Amino acid sequence: MNFLLEMTRRHDIELHLTRLADGVRGYSVPERTIVIDVDLSEERMNWTFCHELAHLLLKHGDAERPISAQDEKEAHELAQDLLLPPETFRADAHRFSLPELKTRYPQASWEVIARTRVRHRPAILTIFDNGRRTLRMAPPPVNCPARLHPLEKTVKQTLEAGETIAEVRSDAIHVEGVFVDEGHDIRRIILIAESEEL
Repeated sequence: MNFLLEMTRRHDIELHLTRLADGVRGYSVPERTIVIDVDLSEERMNWTFCHELAHLLLKHGDAERPISAQDEKEAHELAQDLLLPPETFRADAHRFSLPELKTRYPQASWEVIARTRVRHRPAILTIFDNGRRTLRMAPPPVNCPARLHPLEKTVKQTLEAGETIAEVRSDAIHVEGVFVDEGHDIRRIILIAESEEL
């Protein structure tokens, strides 16, 4: 909650926490007010706040022009920067492992940290929710093959066996992963693979 309080002060935003309809995490109104669902986890509240703040700062949406897909993309990127300031995170992404980054930036979720790390330190990010692959991406120009590398499979299997953190390194590839219980019956595995050969 400290992160939200600091952000509301810094940006002169009025914050309302209330119960919202299913599927609605939050919204903003032009009068510099953000409304967030009180039932969200703290990390999700932080993300929702930063996303809605980004819309306000970028002056997205009004009665004349609804928020577009491009607006959402821009808000997503700015929300990442609000949660993980590039002036510190960019250097940290090159110095610290995923678990160390989570310790340094507790306001952000594992997924936001992983996505932002890949933005600053090119690699392949893969996410599995309850065993099903839900994301595999890499920023250009990183080659992102559809199939997992054998070392990615090894780390995934280690995490499925009950470990919460796993890492494998060879001369050609480095893979690290974390197991996260997201609640709501979602068990997530996040893998980051780095190599010039992928």
